[in-house]
Amino acid sequence: MKSYILTLLIFLPLLASLMMLFVPLLKEQKNNSLYRWIALIASGIQLFLVSWLYMNFDPTLSLPQNNITNQTDYVVQIPWIQSFNIEYFIGVDG
Repeated sequence: MKSYILTLLIFLPLLASLMMLFVPLLKEQKNNSLYRWIALIASGIQLFLVSWLYMNFDPTLSLPQNNITNQTDYVVQIPWIQSFNIEYFIGVDG
């Protein structure tokens, strides 16, 4: 779970914006307040995740070098397009 916090922080605003795309399909009169609630909930979740990451981060650890085993909990390295040697690689380094 720890390693996927960064991915959640990146893609949560995208998920919230996709949810907002479907708000006009609802036939309610109070769509503007629904936009605000989606934004508030997404921002609250992000604030919680960032706070948790900040409180549990150990700045003495560093990112792995040359594909060595992860030394820190907050690293995600997943092969994406292997023919071009492209990876989804994000991490927090103190």
